[in-house]
Amino acid sequence: MKKAAIVAALAASLIGTAAHAGSIKVEAESQLNQAEREAVKVEVWEGLTGPVGVGFEVKTFLAEGTNASYTNLVGKIGYALPTISGFSPVIKAEAGVKTGVGNAEFWGVGAEVQRKLTDKVTATVGYRYRDGFGDEYGSNQQRAHVGVSYGLTKNSSV
Repeated sequence: MKKAAIVAALAASLIGTAAHAGSIKVEAESQLNQAEREAVKVEVWEGLTGPVGVGFEVKTFLAEGTNASYTNLVGKIGYALPTISGFSPVIKAEAGVKTGVGNAEFWGVGAEVQRKLTDKVTATVGYRYRDGFGDEYGSNQQRAHVGVSYGLTKNSSV
């Protein structure tokens, strides 16, 4: 419970910086291939110069049966390639640490394609590969994702 309060406080501080962030994403997930683990994630991205952006992710996996809860803290960098026929490809690299059941560092790479559907709505399809720097991380992860996002501005209300 104490860990959940710390994660909630960190997530609140990330959400509090949303006015300064390029984007913020909050999502819940169920990992059907891993004993149906439930997780909550907050991710913030900020554009730097030109096509380069940086991001930070906090993702907490909830305790389930004999599986203890743990948190991934991940730093990310992305590069947007030129848009072709309305499709915007992005490549990303990441490094992070899995905390809670010992610390295990990991790295990852991914690619996605984004397409604006309307002024505010964007569709995304992507893939990510993640693996540990050592044996503590466990097996590698491969993740495909499809999503739709709605762009918020400083003048938006939720």
